[in-house]
Amino acid sequence: MQNKTKMKLIQYSVIIQLFIFFIVGESYPQNNLRNAGISENLFPENEKLNSNHFPRGSFQVIQGDFIITAGKLWTGEPPKSLGEFSFQGKIIQNSGKFNNMAIQLVKDKNRDSLNNCIKMIEKGVEFDPHFFPFRYNLGRFYYQKKEFTKALEEFEYAAKVVPDYFKTYIHIANTQKKLGKIIEFEKNLQSAILLNPFDSEALVLLGEHYLTLQMPSRAKKYFQKAMDLDPLEANAILGQAVVEFFSKNYWKAYKVFKTFQMVKKEDTTPNYNIRFHYYYALSSFEVGDYATAEKEFKAMLEFPLDPFFLEVPYKTILKKMSISKKFAESF
Repeated sequence: MQNKTKMKLIQYSVIIQLFIFFIVGESYPQNNLRNAGISENLFPENEKLNSNHFPRGSFQVIQGDFIITAGKLWTGEPPKSLGEFSFQGKIIQNSGKFNNMAIQLVKDKNRDSLNNCIKMIEKGVEFDPHFFPFRYNLGRFYYQKKEFTKALEEFEYAAKVVPDYFKTYIHIANTQKKLGKIIEFEKNLQSAILLNPFDSEALVLLGEHYLTLQMPSRAKKYFQKAMDLDPLEANAILGQAVVEFFSKNYWKAYKVFKTFQMVKKEDTTPNYNIRFHYYYALSSFEVGDYATAEKEFKAMLEFPLDPFFLEVPYKTILKKMSISKKFAESF
């Protein structure tokens, strides 16, 4: 029970403490995780990561779902590489710091910097193809660029390097769906659920998937499983409300979202999910609460590189926000 409580605390952190650790091995380049002597089971069921697996450095998943690096126990700088490479005339001696520099450009929300981020991480992969953050982040960047075949290759390689990180399989699934591989999409989401039964994202994705297939009963089953994990977790609430939204029970969906938002005001570190804002905005618009619709659409625009905008274009959200604002000012 104690371990389960700890897992739930992890879910409520803005900077998600889902830890993947790396080690500077005896071989060149910086780290070949598969040969680093790390346990096969980095994410054991019902257990917080064993301290025996703490190497000289650490990985951390930050808001926006990118991997950054740090020193041991998430403090200080990541350890230096045993080799070096050059990028744009500069000698790079630390893959971890180089990775963080690229991710910082994304955190700055500068859309024009995405191409430079990709160049940096591609160079990093060329130097150290076994460095998990490079593979994972490059997959994320390719996905943003809608280069789904290349993204899938990176995510699949990342899964080979660290086979027990559940989120990689969610990315593999989403990318496969973009490529029309629906059976593989479902299988990889199931793999993610098996690896981390305490996270609701894969459950919600399966629920939404079955909604689009007009299978509401199956969708509801997965949404309910998400709710069972934690009645106040964003993805779980989203799933419940989305069922009502797609059933055209807009008032019910609106009330679920509104009630959840009021409860979460007591929580200073809620999970961020852009879909929550999207469906809350749509539900608010349908029931005539245009001010809330405008506010929720506006909240989405704070994260222009979120993968959600590959499903609903950024410009579409801008237009919906503008329309909501006009209606709000008219009433």
